[in-house]
Amino acid sequence: MIKLFLQSGLVLLMIFAVFVQNAGAIIVFQDDIFHDLPSENLLLDAFGSGSNNTSIQFGNDFDPAENGVIKWNISSNSFNFSHSIDVEGDLSLGTGDGSDIIINFDNGEGGQFGWDDSEGAFSTFGTSLLFPIEVNPTTDPPGPCDADTFGEFWMDSTTGNLYVCDISNGRNKWLSTFEDVIWGESKDEGNGKCEQWGHMGSDPDCAVKWGDGLGFGQNREIGFYIPRDITITGFSYSQRQLTCNQPNDPNQYIAVEVWGTGGNDVDSGFSIANGAEIARINGDQLANNSTMNVDVDGDQYIIWGIRNQCSQSAYDFNVTLYYKARKDYP
Repeated sequence: MIKLFLQSGLVLLMIFAVFVQNAGAIIVFQDDIFHDLPSENLLLDAFGSGSNNTSIQFGNDFDPAENGVIKWNISSNSFNFSHSIDVEGDLSLGTGDGSDIIINFDNGEGGQFGWDDSEGAFSTFGTSLLFPIEVNPTTDPPGPCDADTFGEFWMDSTTGNLYVCDISNGRNKWLSTFEDVIWGESKDEGNGKCEQWGHMGSDPDCAVKWGDGLGFGQNREIGFYIPRDITITGFSYSQRQLTCNQPNDPNQYIAVEVWGTGGNDVDSGFSIANGAEIARINGDQLANNSTMNVDVDGDQYIIWGIRNQCSQSAYDFNVTLYYKARKDYP
């Protein structure tokens, strides 16, 4: 009896030992409560050789798409998530060791975006970056251009022009996204000089010649049509020599001006009242400004040139104007 009992106990001990050894290979949680693991770490594939992917699957739905999987890809040394990731808190990227932080799209084939540490700025690392602009075309701007709408785009449904709210340099205006330029040089009709105290209304040589072969005689009667309101954003002026004998005298200057007809039915009868003074130049051979904010009404013909308030004539000069179309908020 004793011998049989010992033999039976030895068999049971062996069976229990085999069960314990095999039980370490899998843990099955079959209820809906949380289970506590006393260890601070969890190691998967402890006996793996580093050649197989390791994954955790959430759910066991018949449809694999309904299950979530986090997989460690041994080939790329990276984690793969089978579904989208929602981050409810802050997300920190990088360790602050001076390395670039790069987000790859389509495994790097579709471009990159990230932080270029050497430049201290965000970068696409040579890839073009396109942003679609959604606009709701209307006949008038959606509101006044101010700090609240700065940088917003608006499309004019009448002309198809695209405008942006520009508050730089005190403009606070809806201006076209592109800049136009017009230029011209001094004429040689009379003596080729804009005489002292002369202007475009009294001396045709004070206006620039902006198109060869346009008419004859006094070319100030040939205007340049602007279909829409514009804002002059910059100008440049240069001439062969100094004009004013007394450049420090505030009463002696060259004024760059635009004159207009005030309507679209005539290209003569220009006046400063329908245009604007762009800038005053005191005794310099050249002058320029890229931060102008001078409005000129559209749907009229214009000419541009100088007013010579100096004690000697001006010649061999040119005037260039940069402008953007403008749409005023009602």
